[in-house]
Amino acid sequence: MTIYREYEWLFRGFRFSLEKEWDARWLEKLKSLRHEIRDPAQWDFFIAREPYKQELINLIAEIQDIGFEKLELDDPPVMLEYLLSFVQHLEYVHEVGEYPRYPMETIIDGGGDCDDSAILMGAVCTILRYGCGLIIWHDHADLGIAARPDEFTGKYFTKNKVRYYYCHCNAPGYRIGQYNGKYKGEPKIYHMNQLYP
Repeated sequence: MTIYREYEWLFRGFRFSLEKEWDARWLEKLKSLRHEIRDPAQWDFFIAREPYKQELINLIAEIQDIGFEKLELDDPPVMLEYLLSFVQHLEYVHEVGEYPRYPMETIIDGGGDCDDSAILMGAVCTILRYGCGLIIWHDHADLGIAARPDEFTGKYFTKNKVRYYYCHCNAPGYRIGQYNGKYKGEPKIYHMNQLYP
């Protein structure tokens, strides 16, 4: 049995799409794995333990190829923003209770809530060798890209002298460093990988 998904996303005024068929057994396996981790400081577990890591790498490469073909994206920060647009356009799904998902679980399901999108974007950053950290308010999760000041501009949060440039992972159209100011107070930041600039 297969699960058919059509992914669509916008970037710089261009529309992109990708059709995929996934083995339904993969989703069954992903849903059967551990999900009880509630501490955001440990959500890198879902990236490290992704059972379909190579399939995720292949998918990211396929999405990159689509971007190269249409826009000739060869600048790493721009490519990262392009991949963020893919994540942003996945469906937002409200969940009852906390249920962090594995990156491929979010992909095959076709969406998730804010922490699922942040974890997925964290996996994308890790694949592209960018450092990242979860940015957590009491009722919301997003991601920050650990980068040098010459790579991105705009809003960032700092932890241990590392700048994390803000990413709205569920809000299509927001670039890295754009912040709508909706979430008040200082968030908590949790490193998701050790790839610092």
